[in-house]
Amino acid sequence: LHTHSVNATVLSRLTREDCLVFEDYELQKAFSGIVSHESRVTVPIFDNDQDIARLASKVQPWLEQHPACVGYLIRGHGLYTWGAQMSDALRQIEAFEFLFECELKMRALQ
Repeated sequence: LHTHSVNATVLSRLTREDCLVFEDYELQKAFSGIVSHESRVTVPIFDNDQDIARLASKVQPWLEQHPACVGYLIRGHGLYTWGAQMSDALRQIEAFEFLFECELKMRALQ
């Protein structure tokens, strides 16, 4: 699934690194394959590109090297996530949106 939420768009623009890393959030267990809040969830951020084939040539190798990945951001655009069932993908969208909002609030407080 693909979303265009404000939080995903803003956070992807504010983040200069090529990924976000979430640690120690209980809600991380909403992601497929994560069983503890002590895990790390890495969300890659790819620069937007109107050339979809070129963008895919960046995304696909990353996903192949990180098979546990459950979603990624396109900078200034939005989130992509998936799951074995539609309910899995929807659950992961909700979890990502929660974590994106937490990250934005933490940055605002620093």
